[in-house]
Amino acid sequence: MLQIRRGVYETNSSSSHSIIIKKKDRPIVKVTDPGWRMYIDEDDENNPRNGVIKFDDRDLEFGRDPFRFLVDWYDRLAYAIAAYQSRDTVETLADICRRRIQEFRGFSFPSKHWILDDENEEGDAEPADYYGYVDHQSECLLEKILNHYQISLEEFIFNDRYVVVIDGDEYQYFEALTEQEFFNKDAIERNEPAEKWCTAEDDKEFQEWLRWEENEE
Repeated sequence: MLQIRRGVYETNSSSSHSIIIKKKDRPIVKVTDPGWRMYIDEDDENNPRNGVIKFDDRDLEFGRDPFRFLVDWYDRLAYAIAAYQSRDTVETLADICRRRIQEFRGFSFPSKHWILDDENEEGDAEPADYYGYVDHQSECLLEKILNHYQISLEEFIFNDRYVVVIDGDEYQYFEALTEQEFFNKDAIERNEPAEKWCTAEDDKEFQEWLRWEENEE
């Protein structure tokens, strides 16, 4: 583990996500044209767009690279799924999407054999849906920000006031862009970095490593 900046918990080459809250509030509107984000069933000529949002592995993985801004509802939805890693939260998000996305009928996730679901009637463990991941150093950020500012998941996903920044400790692209004034900083009400909210106690991967170290000793 490295302590690079004073008073900040960091590990080597890890994520440095941020959540930006813009000053100008925007109304939550219904998505009437989900476009390419809806799964296309080419075998159904009568109903070519079946209302399912299909996620691939890469849609749900938020590490430290590549650097990017998550600026629309689809990206924020995927980030919420990956951050919470919970079937109950996925069901909650599905209910929200039924209210907000025209013709929405459900999600489709990749299935992973190394994630086992509850046993079926034959007593065999089935492969489970894969909900992706948020890198260990930033995984607590979304939940803590939403709880602190009392922002609902529906508000976070469907209000363009919120932007998630994906960055890494070893890059710090967002910091460089801010210093060089590549965007209008006056439009930002708050910039909440993971390093402010997430500690070693929140880092499940780091805590597992500590337990392994203790057992080895």
